[in-house]
Amino acid sequence: MKEKQKKEIITLFVTIALISILIFFYPLIQPRILSTLSNSFSVISNNHNMLVHFISVGQGDAIAINFPDGKVMLIDAGPTSSNVSYTTYLNEKVLNNKRDKKIDYFVMTHSDTDHIGGALRLLENFDIETIYLPVVTEDTASFTQLYNYIYNHDYNLISSVDASAIRQSDYVIEFYGPVDLEDENDSCQIVRIEYMSHSFIFTGDISSAVEQKYVETYGELLDSDVLKVPHHGSKYSSSINFLEAVSPKYAVISCGYNTYGHPTSEAISNLSSVGATILRTDNDGNILFTVGNYYDLDLKTGTYSITGSNLDYRILIIVIDGVLIFCAVKQMIVAKRREIRKYK
Repeated sequence: MKEKQKKEIITLFVTIALISILIFFYPLIQPRILSTLSNSFSVISNNHNMLVHFISVGQGDAIAINFPDGKVMLIDAGPTSSNVSYTTYLNEKVLNNKRDKKIDYFVMTHSDTDHIGGALRLLENFDIETIYLPVVTEDTASFTQLYNYIYNHDYNLISSVDASAIRQSDYVIEFYGPVDLEDENDSCQIVRIEYMSHSFIFTGDISSAVEQKYVETYGELLDSDVLKVPHHGSKYSSSINFLEAVSPKYAVISCGYNTYGHPTSEAISNLSSVGATILRTDNDGNILFTVGNYYDLDLKTGTYSITGSNLDYRILIIVIDGVLIFCAVKQMIVAKRREIRKYK
């Protein structure tokens, strides 16, 4: 075998090794590569990561969670005025533009328009499997229309009073309450999610009186890293006792232009007093938390890209290595045959 051919074969095997290493560490380096190319941060939505999106929808709540097993939960759907931008965000950043528009869980905390205004468009454009319904509702034309649509279609319906915990191998979704069945805001159910020692708690529009009931009923179970601040930072919520029980590292206020003064100075003061880093969708835009193999409660705000691939990268290793090894072996065989013919 000639020296040139030996070098070519060695080069092929070195290439195989380098590509294998590159693909093996691809989930770790992909965000940094895409960040450099797009000048915005990118995260991977699969590969055992959980993404929690606080979507900027103006004055209202719209939250989406990508679970590590591929399931998706939505909590509220924002006001009617944001339904186009909301569904666009879901398509592009939550579902990665997949043809499959499946949403596994949709939680409606209560029937206020700023929480369910976009729900009808959501139901018309996505495949919702399970809907959690509020137990106390407003008798409005828009909510009546929404309920008529829901009951005329084949959804798995669960009342908030009947919700039970969803326990998977690596994450847990807890439903607390409701502890008040009279006032619409106070009948909001609390949802708490835990994954890889990090936790998120979503509180709807509960008031300080109901916050105290939750403290008395659940106590330390409320403790969470990230708090969805109750009632958009109303002065009638975010009591010190409740915030101390939750003890959040981050406090997210979902709000926009409003005539209520949300978030109020009282709520901001109380959140600051417990050491929470305050984030606001009116100032920070979309807010994304990522927990997973390479993300330890990673926070991004504003503009970011999210990627996801259904192809297991280990399959790429096998396919590419197989092709390169075939080429290398073929070249060795051809070189050997040439040597044999040379000495005949």
